[in-house]
Amino acid sequence: MQSCKRLTFICLGIALLPSAMIAFQCRLALAQQAAPMILTHDFKSDPAEGGWQLLQFDWRASPAKGGWISRSADPHVHSLGVEDGYWQGPQFAVVPHQYYRLTFQSKAQVPGYWAAMFYNADGQMLPADHNSGIDPSDDWIDNALFFQGKADAVSARLWFYPRQPQKDKLICIRNVTLATATDKQVLRWADRLYAMLPPVQYQPPCDRWTLIPRTMQKLQNREAVKIVILGDSIGNDTGNSPLDKLIERQYPGSRVTVITSVRGGTGCQYYQNENRVEDYVVRYKPDLVMIIAISHGHQSEPIRSVIRQIREQCDAEILLTTAPIAQDKLIIENYAKDHEITIEEAAAIRKAFIGAVEKLAVEERVEFLHLRNLWNEYMAAQQHDVTWFMRDVTHANVRGAQVVARMLERYFAPPILENATLRLECEPESGSLRAIVNKLTGETYAVHGDAFAMETAAFRRAQMELRQVDQLPKPRLTPLFKRL
Repeated sequence: MQSCKRLTFICLGIALLPSAMIAFQCRLALAQQAAPMILTHDFKSDPAEGGWQLLQFDWRASPAKGGWISRSADPHVHSLGVEDGYWQGPQFAVVPHQYYRLTFQSKAQVPGYWAAMFYNADGQMLPADHNSGIDPSDDWIDNALFFQGKADAVSARLWFYPRQPQKDKLICIRNVTLATATDKQVLRWADRLYAMLPPVQYQPPCDRWTLIPRTMQKLQNREAVKIVILGDSIGNDTGNSPLDKLIERQYPGSRVTVITSVRGGTGCQYYQNENRVEDYVVRYKPDLVMIIAISHGHQSEPIRSVIRQIREQCDAEILLTTAPIAQDKLIIENYAKDHEITIEEAAAIRKAFIGAVEKLAVEERVEFLHLRNLWNEYMAAQQHDVTWFMRDVTHANVRGAQVVARMLERYFAPPILENATLRLECEPESGSLRAIVNKLTGETYAVHGDAFAMETAAFRRAQMELRQVDQLPKPRLTPLFKRL
């Protein structure tokens, strides 16, 4: 009898062996299909052989200083060190709007930067880059970041450099890897990062889409939508967030393309001339143009000129925003210095300019979003100093860019159905009904398939009290509900 059992187990094992092998081979195939490495450098060999160069900035008189050095007692662990200038990596091919995952370890005695610099088919560097911060640290820290290939880009290089050179203060980089990334990886990373930040409390008004109906209808129809962000380095920082993927998640099946069409230190005073609207906007055939810049020279009329040129040359809708991130105090101080006026005079000019922009939006019938106010309110409501969200005094780091992206995510998010008594909450990914909240009693009816499970803050009702329904109807807008 015992031998029969052993024989049964042996036969069963033999029968299961092919399926187990098939499962193993499937897992192996999936692993082999993982995104191949575009770059991988541990710097155990001479970095020059891998295409790495220590270079001097063209605009800085001081020479590059640094080298290939060992930063560990282990002689096999090497790194790139830089005190002045920048380390530039080998050129690699990119696909416009494809996401890439960059990982590296850093040990920085001073704040620094990493950047992806992009090049077109003629080998010219594009104005739009992806630039973010490297935090100071006493020991090696892991960095995992994502960036997107820019429109018109065919290749790119990585840069690593200090914010300001300081004598005998190094930024060291080691174990650099680069690979293509999936949408799920991008969103997973963005959500983990956002979970570390104070949540954005912005509640958008119910009439926020009145003047961009075609764009929103396309999103609701799950169609492709192309958004051009026109502006300066602040617009570039906004476009460097995963805004496209956050919007797509709100409208499953849609395909959102965000094009950062920018030139640092400029605004509409630059784009209004020499038919630049054609080159920076019209040729991309956008559905929506978001105009985001710090100052536009503190002149509202160039903005009006650009809006009218866009309308003359294409049928794109327009969302005009004030610029987040850069500190008002710094903007005012720089304007006073550049124009040789007092701080008080510069502050009055800036206040008048922001008021004129809001008035212009009404006159030109374009949507307006006061991102500057939202940014200021966010900073005033939490404990972190503003510098925690900045890579320098003007620009956002990855945390600051994430905050702006979440504000815009809320702006574009589908409305919640709500009246004075009830609120319907939907799943962001599927759009299906998740819960019904009784605002008068505080009770929440959690939706599971075709059943309502009633819960309160104090207790959970017995399973027997579940009310069954034949079929959960799809939520519809009726006079009972209103769009938030």
